[in-house]
Amino acid sequence: MRCQNSLWRENHVPFPGVRRLSYRPRARADNDRAAVRWRNPHSARRRAIRSRRSPLSSAVGSGHSHDHSHGEAGTHQHDAEAWAPADGAERLFYTAVSNVCAGIGFSAILLVVMNQLRERGRLQLSPGRGLAVGVAAYLAVFVAPSLGLPPEIPGASAAALESRQLWWLATVILACIGLALLMLAKSWRRLLGLPLLLLPQAWVPTHQGPLFANPDPQAVAALTALHREFILASGLTNLVFWLLAGVLCAVVLKRSVTATGEGTDVAAA
Repeated sequence: MRCQNSLWRENHVPFPGVRRLSYRPRARADNDRAAVRWRNPHSARRRAIRSRRSPLSSAVGSGHSHDHSHGEAGTHQHDAEAWAPADGAERLFYTAVSNVCAGIGFSAILLVVMNQLRERGRLQLSPGRGLAVGVAAYLAVFVAPSLGLPPEIPGASAAALESRQLWWLATVILACIGLALLMLAKSWRRLLGLPLLLLPQAWVPTHQGPLFANPDPQAVAALTALHREFILASGLTNLVFWLLAGVLCAVVLKRSVTATGEGTDVAAA
């Protein structure tokens, strides 16, 4: 009887062709995985799709990540492995290089404008006139955009970067035209300069919500004070730059014109 029962337990199993698998731990684990695969028939298909993903999409997905939230505070985050200058000497070096390049570019534009005005007889080359041109450039390039979008410190909430850039460019162009009409135009045409100065302020791409999204009131107060100091420092720095640029451009241009005139007189003689 004992042999018959053991023989029945060996042969009478739920799955034909499988002998005493339920009594072995490894076979039980295999059965569990088979049951999981049977319960999830789409898992193999998903694994096949992931394995066939193109290398380009894998590289893009692993190298660059964007997080765009369409609420009030939009964020644009990049991968932590993106290059950035290290704190210290490297950051100071790149900051100095970018500021010097920007200063050279703005000075070149100012030099061209002053030369065109001189050729048309609308500007006398002198340090005083260069100072006046520098003040006008400061009002057009810094003051007019800052009325709507003041300088911001890192971490401050702001509108989309593209809209702010377009608004800044349009504001600077309209401010230059408006100041030119107020300073150079005659009779009633000067009145057209004031609406051009005020037109960009009708729509400013500002951020709706708090400037600093920080739950700590002390941190918000410290950031607000730092933001005010940054605006003041930026304003003074830009004022000194444009005044020096105007004066130096006038002096350099006058020397260049004088040297060219003397060379022309010598050649004619």
